[in-house]
Amino acid sequence: PVGHLVTRERLIGVLANRLRVFSAAPAVAGATLAPPVFVTGLQRTGTTLLQRLLASDPRRRWLASWEALNPAPSDARTLLGADARIAASVTAERALGYLAPDFFAVHPVQAYGPEEDVLLLDQAFRSTVPEATLRVPTYASWLETVDQAPAYRHEALLLKLLSHQRGAGKRWLLKTPHHLEWLDVLFAVFPGARIVWTHRDPVTTVASFCSMVAHGRGVFSDDVDPKEIGRDWGRKVARMVDRALATRDAGHEGAFVDVFYDDLVRDPLAEVRRVHAALGEPLTDEAERRMKRTLSSHPQHQHGVHRYALDASSSRDQVRE
Repeated sequence: PVGHLVTRERLIGVLANRLRVFSAAPAVAGATLAPPVFVTGLQRTGTTLLQRLLASDPRRRWLASWEALNPAPSDARTLLGADARIAASVTAERALGYLAPDFFAVHPVQAYGPEEDVLLLDQAFRSTVPEATLRVPTYASWLETVDQAPAYRHEALLLKLLSHQRGAGKRWLLKTPHHLEWLDVLFAVFPGARIVWTHRDPVTTVASFCSMVAHGRGVFSDDVDPKEIGRDWGRKVARMVDRALATRDAGHEGAFVDVFYDDLVRDPLAEVRRVHAALGEPLTDEAERRMKRTLSSHPQHQHGVHRYALDASSSRDQVRE
């Protein structure tokens, strides 16, 4: 029942957002976007840590969780005069903490913190959000065959509207593993975009992400099969890597900056300096001070330790292959 209720409300919310977006679109008809920076990589490879560090630079515009859920402009206010979109995101954060308290040890969700732009793609009903939270095999199959350009064009419109609301003129920093599968479309819609690709041992990442999906699906369903999740997402992440490499090899090598998880964890600021240099944006003293504060305020295992492992029947060699 909870899964049905949450899903119904999400779908209605997306439709309502789309109506508000199209009514507000004329306000940004002539707006342009600087080529964004996209952090991507397989799930559980350090994308969230890197996103938070890069977002600490005041020169960048990042997507807050409350904006990702309700990106359309709105005049709605709470009784105390606060933006109703922020209040709704805070309520959603608290509800998730109640329904799945262990989930925050896997992937922290904060109303005011940076969020994945896959939620903007979800506003076009073309994202991996449903299959990461629900068992929807026919939708997952459809998503791999349907044209993704409308979703990415809609995201571009949303970014223009969000820039119009705050942070105008800043270069967007965005993040989601979803982009790996559709980098060809991303480059077509966002020419000049730069990709920061994170890497980590796949045996670790696949086990960790499948555990994360199982936690998430537990909010929506009383029937969660971890082995099925392993089969589905094991195939899916292989497809993501294959497609990403094909696009990279098709003339886009210069758009990529690679970051290895072990290097990022060992010396985060050194890796960020290297990324900044590759992007042609030397790290400022102010940005470095803010990044140090981010590291101190978001220590590893802040919400508990995420424990996971491959099932005994799974082969490490098969996962690597």
